[in-house]
Formats: sequence, structure tokens, C-alpha cells
Amino acid sequence: MSASAVNSPYPAEKVAMDRCSQAIYDEKTKGFCKREKTAMNRLLLTFISFTLSSAALMTHAQTAPLPASTIVKVLTIEYPPFTTESEPSQGSSFTLLRERLQGSGIEIAPRFLPPGRVQQTMDREAWHASYVPQAGDVETTIRLVLEDGNFIYGLFRARENAPFRWQNLTELAGRQIAVTRSSKLQAYNAKLVESGAKLVFIDDISQAFRMLAHGRIDYVLAIQETGWYIMDLLKMDRTDYQFSESALDRFPHAIYVNRATQEGQALIRALTAERNLPLPSDSPDR
Repeated sequence: MSASAVNSPYPAEKVAMDRCSQAIYDEKTKGFCKREKTAMNRLLLTFISFTLSSAALMTHAQTAPLPASTIVKVLTIEYPPFTTESEPSQGSSFTLLRERLQGSGIEIAPRFLPPGRVQQTMDREAWHASYVPQAGDVETTIRLVLEDGNFIYGLFRARENAPFRWQNLTELAGRQIAVTRSSKLQAYNAKLVESGAKLVFIDDISQAFRMLAHGRIDYVLAIQETGWYIMDLLKMDRTDYQFSESALDRFPHAIYVNRATQEGQALIRALTAERNLPLPSDSPDR
């Protein structure tokens, strides 16, 4: 230690002087201090870099948008209570579909069309899904059953004393039957025409029941649940009408999907693997 350090009135403070200041007089100490400062600078730079990187990651996490959901457009017609624009839910069919898709990241966008335009749209556009089946056998179209049910497709008429049933459709010959303009109904319509019935085409199922109430037609072709629902909306007395005991068809609650589109494939995956529904077959299921 130098004489100045011994003679200092504050020896403790002098001993505690910065190591680098003392190293001015000591080459060995000076070299050590230089290495120490270099190491500290590196540590400081590492800390600053880590801090900036963390801040950048946090900012990115806060500002980066979440992955967009898959929007599946579903073609349909006005057919309450299953599909209707008059309800916020768009009808019980869309309520059921959204329940099946909870947590899947798929957003359903109903697209209501007049019955006569649905088939044209399916023929000309890359549609995703539909509650109205495509006419004919199309390899890329499959049916997925959303819920087992026994929807009865039959006729409504003004009440008569006799039971409302038939053994053969020829018993309906000469009668006027209101039917919607739908390609799916062509098979039914063809059978009715062959039997001698006279078809009256309508675009709105409510119109058919108004015509029935005014005696302008003999029958309305409709699903049983839909018919009673429309009558209630129109304030028609249910006791004044009958639904046929015979049926033109019975079928489950199903949706038709175009697997040639990415949206259709996403819907199939969500409704089968994730919802434990039956896997679609390789051929269209009508």
C-alpha cells in the first residue's frame, strides 16, 4: 500500500476506492479490472437484449389477431320452425347445428333463398352446405344426420269425417295440392302427377296454408310439425284441419355437405370426429 494511503485521514474509504481507480498504479490490477468490465458489459448487453425480446413478445401476444373462424354458408329455404329468418336463431335446425359445433371454431352463416333458386345456386357455385339436398346423385355431396328423428312428410286438408289416409296415390287424382318449388320434391311431385293430382307451386309455405284456409286448394304437402306451426302463426284453428295418417316419406334431421370445398371438409370433420356422428360413406346418401 502506498504512503498516501497510510497517511490518509480516511483509510477505510481509501481502501474501498473503486478497484479500477487503484489499478491506475497497478498494471496487474488494471488488467483484471479491464476483463471484469468486459464481462459486466456483456452481462448488461445480454440483460438488455432479453428485456427487449420479452417486451416484443408480450407486445406481439397482445396485438396479434386470433385465428379467424371458419365460416360455413348453409343454403336453406324459409321452412319454419326448422329454418326461418323471422327468428333470431334462424330456426330449430340452425340451433341444433350450432349446438353440435360448439368449440369447433366453425361459424354458421345461413343463406335463405327461394326454393326455385337453391338448385341453381348448388349447380353454379361452390356451396358449402345445405338443408336442401342436391338433385340427383352427386359424388361430392354427402348427408350427415344431425339427430335421429321421424319427420313425417304428408298432406294437410280441411277436416272431414272420414279418416285421412290412402292405400294408393291414385286416390288423390283430380285434387289440387300446394307444393314448394324445390328440386328435392321433384321425385314426390312426379309421383303425385302420375297419380293424377294437380300441383300448385308456391315459394312460401305460409302461402300454401292461406290458400287452404280460403278453400283454393285441397291439400298442402308439408312436414307435420311445420304445418301446425304455420297454422298457429296464421291463427288458424287446428281442429278445423287434418294431417294425413298416410305419409309420403319419413326421414331424420340431416344436413347436406359439399366435401369439394375446404369449408365443407371442416364441417364434416367437426360433425363426425369431434361430435361422434357416423362417418360419411364414400357415396352420397339420399
